[in-house]
Amino acid sequence: MPLHERKDPLSRETLFTGRAACGLTVQAVPRAAFSRGCAQLTLDYGAVDRRFTPRGSSRAVSVPAGTAHFLEHKMFEKERGDLFDEFSSIGASANAMTGHLTTSYTFSTADHFQECLDTLLELVFEPHFTDALVEKEFGIIDEEIRGYDDSAGWRAYRGVLEGLYRRHPVRDDIAGTSETIRRLDAAMLRAVHDAFYVPANAVLCVAGAVDPAEVVARVDERMGRAPDRRRRAATPAVEEPDAVRRRSARIEMPIAMPILYMGFKGPPARSGLHGFRLETSASMMLDLLLGETSELHEEFYAEGLIGDDFSWHVQSDRSMSYVLVGGQTPDPRELERRTLAALDGGLSGRRTSPDVERVQRRVLGDHVRLLDSMEALCGHLADCHRSRLDPFALPDLVADMSTTLIRKHAREMLDPQRVSRVTVTPPR
Repeated sequence: MPLHERKDPLSRETLFTGRAACGLTVQAVPRAAFSRGCAQLTLDYGAVDRRFTPRGSSRAVSVPAGTAHFLEHKMFEKERGDLFDEFSSIGASANAMTGHLTTSYTFSTADHFQECLDTLLELVFEPHFTDALVEKEFGIIDEEIRGYDDSAGWRAYRGVLEGLYRRHPVRDDIAGTSETIRRLDAAMLRAVHDAFYVPANAVLCVAGAVDPAEVVARVDERMGRAPDRRRRAATPAVEEPDAVRRRSARIEMPIAMPILYMGFKGPPARSGLHGFRLETSASMMLDLLLGETSELHEEFYAEGLIGDDFSWHVQSDRSMSYVLVGGQTPDPRELERRTLAALDGGLSGRRTSPDVERVQRRVLGDHVRLLDSMEALCGHLADCHRSRLDPFALPDLVADMSTTLIRKHAREMLDPQRVSRVTVTPPR
């Protein structure tokens, strides 16, 4: 298929989009002045995809928590050895990431880009699972899980999601538990790979010293010129109630200062555009009320109520949305009270246009700065592809968001009736 070429009038970047013969979507942003190339292959499959209907079957099957993360680890293992070593041997750096919604495999290199691309495609689409290799991985994942359990911030984050959700698998740890991963075997990993690791369910994003046409030609050479008709396995919707599971929880750990995280349970996004507006509106409202240039942030900081780690995270998708706010504080109750009061006042009151315009300019600046990193750019392209959003249209979407629209969507995401909080404190 011919590559479609578009130029972004804001950044002046050129984006080439096409589809390889096998069905894999390719997106490329070449930069002639760069000596290094980066690639990211992202699958629309993450830790929450725990129940699915295999192709050719009418019966849904379930897999344990931690399956997506465990599978990501095992994809590097092939009969001839570890592909991490192959990337390193030719001077490339490789990595992989499993999130709630996606799994990604990346590499960057100054040389041998095409060879690295061959290895990446083999890594993702040519599995090699044995029960012996699965057994070997249990101890490695156990160590990783224990490392996360020693992190107070991670425990608080996990506690918030467990408090917000009753049934949605986002409430479970991405890595699973020592008990859940031991239910895995080679046959189960093969079934999951066959269900989700198909070209039509993936996007290959490349940037830097790359030739888009050569990338597509290399994919065709490696993957074959016959169309792969397989599609992503169907995943049933989760019936998650609107109300939060619990309002509060407390965790004791040997830490120097308490931590407070507040989670807000938002609505599922009706579309990629709706999800973008939910995320952007919540982030902009939080920036207006609690951002580093706000009066309240300066007040909190001067009083010692917050530190440099005070922040928020916003996530919106077709099956769930949430906002996480917090950080270290000597007085969790006071920080919670004043933060909720500020949100209540901001969501119901008026903000002047200059305030909104200032935050819009910051969001647009973040968009431009994102282009400075090839890795961040590849990740951004993959996110936009999954959400069916035009990456070049996002700045205009932000600029067109009125104060009324921002407040409307922020109210959906920051509902004071759908809050769950977790405090981590030193032992009494």
